[in-house]
Amino acid sequence: MTIQEQLALLYPAIDSEVIELVFAQAQSFVLDYCNLDEVPSGLNSVLLDMCKQDINKLLSEGFASESAGGSSVSYSTDYTEVVYKRLKKHKRLKTL
Repeated sequence: MTIQEQLALLYPAIDSEVIELVFAQAQSFVLDYCNLDEVPSGLNSVLLDMCKQDINKLLSEGFASESAGGSSVSYSTDYTEVVYKRLKKHKRLKTL
């Protein structure tokens, strides 16, 4: 089962075009961050987690937390530290 199919099962209300866009952006991030030409199968679970985080951000409109009394709102703009730790295992050095 592809990552897109898994996301469609997890988020049936999300349009397939949005799922494709989120997947493409996450895949591009992995390739750029790790300096790879293609995503190895060992990173599929990381890619799925990244897509889930991105979709959850879309659904929550980017809110990470919200307070009522003091009117405090914070936004989530990055992947979790766990994702970066897992990506670093596959990161290749750039050569000049």
